[in-house]
Amino acid sequence: MSVILCVAQFQGVSGLPRDVVQNSFVFESGTLSAVLAIGPPAVIDFYNNLHTVVIGGVTFTQTTRIGAYIGSQIARGATAHVKSYDITAHLDGSPHGTPVQDDVFTLPASFDTPFLPDEVAACVSYHGDFTGLLEVGAVDTAIPTDEAAIDEGAPATHTGRDRPKQRHRGRFYIGPLTATGTVATTAPCHLNSIFWNDLTAATAKALLGLTGANWRVWSRRDAAVYTVTGGFVDNAFDTQRRRGAKATARVIY
Repeated sequence: MSVILCVAQFQGVSGLPRDVVQNSFVFESGTLSAVLAIGPPAVIDFYNNLHTVVIGGVTFTQTTRIGAYIGSQIARGATAHVKSYDITAHLDGSPHGTPVQDDVFTLPASFDTPFLPDEVAACVSYHGDFTGLLEVGAVDTAIPTDEAAIDEGAPATHTGRDRPKQRHRGRFYIGPLTATGTVATTAPCHLNSIFWNDLTAATAKALLGLTGANWRVWSRRDAAVYTVTGGFVDNAFDTQRRRGAKATARVIY
């Protein structure tokens, strides 16, 4: 089996590297050529096409392409990429090298200005099979320490509670967002119900609905991938602080 990491990249109108927005997806199939024929088209389909899906007897019909909800601070034209990396031998998170394929595509035109702050996003959560897995497991004496802590002098591993379910979960964030079409018109300030519906339909059809259930959760801790079996979209906005715009001026009082 071959596993690829597909990284969707969207360039900000500034052209600066710091304004690139990324979403990551993992797919698996029998051969590298087979999975490359599945993963990148599925990612582009998610952003650029309309979908209809039945979930629990309820039909979700998408009315607006997901890419149109992405704000106009992201450039249009053929500036979007899906860069695919072969991670078959790097499931532990070791360096995976350069892309083996780079697909270029064009996002749909944005709804309109104004747009929301760059850090405001909608979160899509997904997961694998939880059967027999605990939220919090036994004490583990060899939990890998994150790189930031290691850089500050922490040991490579530490003692703590194992979290088996966590390794079977994933998420990605859609944003930055337009203000038009994404914000509910009544309080509280939730996702607009149409945007919420469209995001659910696109995720369930374009990604989860792939033939052979090729979409995967990647667990670097387990050095394994797990078939995505479901997920959810909450109606609350989320924040990606690293996407926030830096201050360019200051008023002293």
